[in-house]
Amino acid sequence: QYPAEVEYLWVPCSYIEPTGQVSIQVIDEGVVKFVPVRMNANLHSSTIEALLDQKKKMHLSTFRLSLDETRNELENVARENGAEERFQVSDQSRDNMKSAKDVVKFIHGQCVEVYIFQKGLPRGEFANDVMYRQLICQMLDTKKYALSKLLWWIEDPSMTFRQMGMSSCRFIGDKATQLKEAHYGRLVFLDSKLREMPEGSEEQQAFAAKVCNAHGWLAGSVTDVND
Repeated sequence: QYPAEVEYLWVPCSYIEPTGQVSIQVIDEGVVKFVPVRMNANLHSSTIEALLDQKKKMHLSTFRLSLDETRNELENVARENGAEERFQVSDQSRDNMKSAKDVVKFIHGQCVEVYIFQKGLPRGEFANDVMYRQLICQMLDTKKYALSKLLWWIEDPSMTFRQMGMSSCRFIGDKATQLKEAHYGRLVFLDSKLREMPEGSEEQQAFAAKVCNAHGWLAGSVTDVND
């Protein structure tokens, strides 16, 4: 940009900057340009590796907080939507599950698996902007997908424990084994229920708000009241 500009390049995190008068001297090896330098940071400052570790630790700390929030919301959703009643009339493929609390624990365990996956990634992945953005989105989506999976099991009596991946006996065709699969499966389920309702009825209008929320089409500042 500036033809006459001089740029000095140093080893990363060396914290060295040029200072004072530059001089040129002739020595046995030839003409040498001497550039006085000084340290411009504490020698105890973090290295690049330490900074990358810190970024990874901060992200994982946020993820752990999100896991706690997810568990609390799963428990609230189960309590407020009659999960225990749904459990008592469910199919018999539930293995060692004894109550709806075990269902919540299982789904939350799937969230923890996503955390463990991210924890095992090399620290360099957290320095890549594209990858780091994907990791953040995966963390946020994990919570949304977990809630969708629980709600689909509660709302759709036809969904079995095997189809939801909660049984030791599984098949390739099981449509809600993974959290993401369950989320999109619930969206299809809600869309189909909406189409079955009488066109233009109050029931359909009220249910439409629920469908929009599930799809994420309503922002937090928009009310659910149908105008």
